Amino acid sequence: MIIAVLVVAVSGALFGALSACGKPSAQTTPPGTAGLFSDPDDSAHPRESQKPEKKYELDARGKELLARVKEGDDVDVSRFAAYVGAAGLIELSRIDDTRATSLAAMEFTPGFSCAALLAETAKQGKDDDARMALRSLHRIAARRRKALDLEDRAELVYACDTLLEVSRDDKKKERADQATSVLRMLDAYGCAAPEASAPQSARVDDDAGEGKRP
Repeated sequence: MIIAVLVVAVSGALFGALSACGKPSAQTTPPGTAGLFSDPDDSAHPRESQKPEKKYELDARGKELLARVKEGDDVDVSRFAAYVGAAGLIELSRIDDTRATSLAAMEFTPGFSCAALLAETAKQGKDDDARMALRSLHRIAARRRKALDLEDRAELVYACDTLLEVSRDDKKKERADQATSVLRMLDAYGCAAPEASAPQSARVDDDAGEGKRP
């Protein structure tokens, strides 16, 4: 009798467990992933466990160099750029307090590693930021011409396309003139000047990284 009761109880529990598999549970996502699989526009499911992106921070040495930049000359800016690197400067350009300094320091980054961001700032940034971005681009364009690696090619193509747009903006004459000047200096790489008969993006040979025009 006791055995029969146990069999019935176990069977009932097993049946209940199997039935529950087809029903939605109160917690539909694994612990620690709430919000990762939900619609971000769905206010009924707040993304409680998703932490905000951590703000880029300089270490002690970086802060020391930054302080010198604000009171120093191009040598200090160059040292700061070398220490932080292109990736660090790009992150710092997204922070209000360090945007101007980072845009200025980008002229000392290798190749065209920051050209795309500088061109985009020239197009969409505030007047002071755009002016600083175009200044850095002008100095980058004035460097001795070198062969480009794949990453530099992508940066340059984007920068040239964006600068062409800036150069044709009649509503922002100062930016347009500066962008045109940079494009002319980059002509050796294949950047088209606005006066060209046919608009074109940067054209780079696959073998030597040399610019060419049709």
